Amino acid sequence: MLGGTFLQQTEEKITYKELEKPVYVVKEEEKAPTFSGTEYIALAGVDYREENPADNSDTMIIVQLNHDTKEIRMVSVYRDTFLKIEEGNYFKANASYNLGGAEGYLSMLNRNLDLSITQYVTVDFVALQKLIDGIGGLNLTVTAEEAAEINRYNGDTAAICGIEYKTIPPEAGTYHLNGSQVVSYARIRSIDNDFVRTSRQRTVLNAVFEKLKTCDLKTLLSLADQLLPLVTTNIQNPINYVSCIFDYDIVYMEGFPYEKTTGIINGLSYVFAEDLEANVRKLHADFGDTNYQPTEELISVCEEIRWMTGH
Repeated sequence: MLGGTFLQQTEEKITYKELEKPVYVVKEEEKAPTFSGTEYIALAGVDYREENPADNSDTMIIVQLNHDTKEIRMVSVYRDTFLKIEEGNYFKANASYNLGGAEGYLSMLNRNLDLSITQYVTVDFVALQKLIDGIGGLNLTVTAEEAAEINRYNGDTAAICGIEYKTIPPEAGTYHLNGSQVVSYARIRSIDNDFVRTSRQRTVLNAVFEKLKTCDLKTLLSLADQLLPLVTTNIQNPINYVSCIFDYDIVYMEGFPYEKTTGIINGLSYVFAEDLEANVRKLHADFGDTNYQPTEELISVCEEIRWMTGH
């Protein structure tokens, strides 16, 4: 693993925040030895702007690291999915962070997806902008509609990130985008829906991961030095995960729920899983859990959602 005085000084800049409240888990698990077996981390992308005090986790990604096969699987949960947020409260999944912090976010994922995740990483989109600029930007192919939306969103994004606002031609093509332009691309939703938006986010993550593989160690450590102060996590020694970039491959990326529909409740739009239990069974199968059986809690959640929504 990586070591040295520089790494220690860099890690001291991170916002380390241990879980302060109990988190719902399917089962208590002993933490496996570092970098062996299978490990789960919940990523949350939160909008920390002063004019947006809600701090909803509009990007929610479950990351599975298989340290034995050196494979990474990612599943992004759609922000508007109708799920059990806390006892007696069924609402949009992205409200869980606002209502309960990291603990509420983890409990929401575990309760509705039959998981036992206790590790989290939270960032805002300024961190993504700095990461992308740190690796020299990304080449992305966009439609004419997406190009127009990138320019529209980027006025706001660039101002928040404190960098110069730049436009791209308002037509389809492959463009070299800077950090705020990529963030703006990942924020697009008005021309389609959240399903496509999360697909764009996964495209960005995959492109970032592949470009990081081409960076030398000095560049990676410099990036870590800039970015870790923008990260909040309860993972100890997170910089050790930098070494995973060189050796691991992303083999699976998908959105959840797989089978879904949309609808309105009390004037608010939602994503509904078409049979939550079946979707959760597929999730576990895709994560390689061949012995999975739904818990009583999940069955109860499914019944409640079916009674309230018909799905």
